[in-house]
Amino acid sequence: MMTSSSDHNMTWVYPWLRGLGYTSLGIFLLGFLLWNIDNIFCDSLRNFRKKVPPIIGVTTQFHAWWHILTGLGSYLHILFR
Repeated sequence: MMTSSSDHNMTWVYPWLRGLGYTSLGIFLLGFLLWNIDNIFCDSLRNFRKKVPPIIGVTTQFHAWWHILTGLGSYLHILFR
C-alpha cells in the first residue's frame, strides 16, 4: 500500500502516530493469528475447555478474541489515518 506524502508528514510532525500505526497493525495481526489457531486446533481446544474451569475456557475462545482484537486494531488504524 502506498502512503501519501501527507501520511509521512503527519508522522514527522507527530512522531507518536507511528507507534499508533504499528500498535494497530500488531493488534490486528494478533487477532488474525488467534483466529487461525482456533481454526486449526478447534477440536483440541473444545476438549481442553471441557476439562478446565469455565473462566479458563472462556479465555480460550480465540474466535471471540479475533472479533475483539480486529475491531480494536481497526479502530486504532482509523485514529491513525
